[in-house]
Amino acid sequence: MDQIDFDGQVVIVTGGGAGLGRAYCRELARRGASVLVNDIDGLSADAVVREIVSAGGRAAASVASVGTPAGGARVVEDALDAYGRLDAVINNAGILRSSPFEELTRDEIDSVIDVNVRGAFHVTQPAWRVLKRQGYGRVVLTSSAAGLFSRPGSVSYSASKAAMYGMARALSFEGAPHDIKVNVVLPRAATAITVGNEVAGPAEGRTAEVSAALAARRAPELSAPLVCWLASRACSVSGEAYSSAYGRYARVFVGLTPGWLADDPAAISVEDVSRELDAIRDVTGYVIPQGNAAEVDHIVGMLGFDTTHLPLARCDESHSPQGTSGV
Repeated sequence: MDQIDFDGQVVIVTGGGAGLGRAYCRELARRGASVLVNDIDGLSADAVVREIVSAGGRAAASVASVGTPAGGARVVEDALDAYGRLDAVINNAGILRSSPFEELTRDEIDSVIDVNVRGAFHVTQPAWRVLKRQGYGRVVLTSSAAGLFSRPGSVSYSASKAAMYGMARALSFEGAPHDIKVNVVLPRAATAITVGNEVAGPAEGRTAEVSAALAARRAPELSAPLVCWLASRACSVSGEAYSSAYGRYARVFVGLTPGWLADDPAAISVEDVSRELDAIRDVTGYVIPQGNAAEVDHIVGMLGFDTTHLPLARCDESHSPQGTSGV
């Protein structure tokens, strides 16, 4: 297999001053990328730049905040000012505010949405214009197991991270004609954001031995190989999500059950839904819709019509029912 490198390429990493972002920046630079290390903590960003430069790599710092449109545009301008081009954006910046749902304040909600959701828009949109003009680009959005699998006590964070899946799916269609691939990563790592927010320790049924084994596999560097591949020329997928957890990498997806199709749509009652609930919920033979219209095509097929002439709305049925257990 050919070596995957970033020679001649420029990559923006938001939240690049520590944790996961730092790990991404270092691996990208090691593989030849010129890296823009974006972090509102200028000391941290500068420290990562020094690490990379001292190792013979290329890096520049940006302290603009992704939380505003002007800040997001500034990040992209900083990359262009430093290197004259842009090839990939890794939207890694994020914050967490944990509170019981009924106690969430407006500020706690807004601050999380501003960084985790709007921040991805603020940086990706100006970058998109550059990538589209040149006919090439890679965008990585950061979701979380808390977003797609959920957890208690972090509703605003979970909602913001679930939004990244929808954003990537939609952008994958717009980017396809321009060789812009957009994907999502769900990283698990020991970082500043996870301190005090760990899930499932010994008190929740795991032994100390198991917890220790997992703790040894939580280094941010373990997510760098996956994220760097998604940001590379070698990336061949778009609109998909991937989990990086404890050294295990796996695809995450939204599936659709075969469901129950009513014989007479004019006579469906609440009682019918209740009676057919087991069929509606049965995941055996699920499909993975490859777009909004694919759900409609699936129903069209259930009605007995031929759907083979609909190439833009296909359901991916290359799976086995056993594949549903981890999703």
